[in-house]
Amino acid sequence: MKNSTHRHSVFSSVDRGFTDAVSRDENRAAHGNICVIDTCKCGATRRINVNGTHIERGAWIVAVSQ
Repeated sequence: MKNSTHRHSVFSSVDRGFTDAVSRDENRAAHGNICVIDTCKCGATRRINVNGTHIERGAWIVAVSQ
């Protein structure tokens, strides 16, 4: 059952090197520097490409339990 009141928020984050686009609304100026990987307490993650003042923010992706 989904909890419709949950709003993702950053619990932890880690910086990695840029690898690829993270959003359908691609911002090529944000490519080439770092990718910040944010994690919510619920386990969902999102990637954000950052290059100076340029930002390309991906969507939250919820981990699927098997």
